[in-house]
Amino acid sequence: MKAKYLIIYIVVGAAFLGVSLWVILSKGKNAKAIRYKYKLGGIMLTAWSMLTFASCEGPGPFVTCYDPVAPEYAYIEGTDKVKNGDVLIVTVVTELTGKYRCRIFPYPEAETQEFQVQDFECQSGQTECPITIAAGDYKGEAIVYVYYLNAAEDGTETENIIGTALFTII
Repeated sequence: MKAKYLIIYIVVGAAFLGVSLWVILSKGKNAKAIRYKYKLGGIMLTAWSMLTFASCEGPGPFVTCYDPVAPEYAYIEGTDKVKNGDVLIVTVVTELTGKYRCRIFPYPEAETQEFQVQDFECQSGQTECPITIAAGDYKGEAIVYVYYLNAAEDGTETENIIGTALFTII
């Protein structure tokens, strides 16, 4: 379908150049040449828009040229005061099935050293994942980040943050 629109665009473009030359040679005084030039310009714009729309795929009547969006959100229950061995419940609400990752860091020095990392899978809908706190000897404030993992074609994963929560380890 896309090739047909491209061929139409090329043929109409060549005709548009010919009509433009006709308008130039008549010094803009030939009304018929100007009418054809406007009509061919409209056809070119229509073919260009059809070429653009035909290059994207989508389910049903919806067409999109963008990657799917990350999940809507994640929230964490049980995040006030916790101790080693307590369980945090991470709830992911999503329309996508995919991989997720939780990382727990000391706060406010987030991302300097992490206590633990846990990967899990979610199905479409609402999925709960329990995380058992294993902070070792650390006592104080901590932060948990929940990430959606996008897999690239080369096998690497990028993390898109979808939820955070602060809590205190006692």
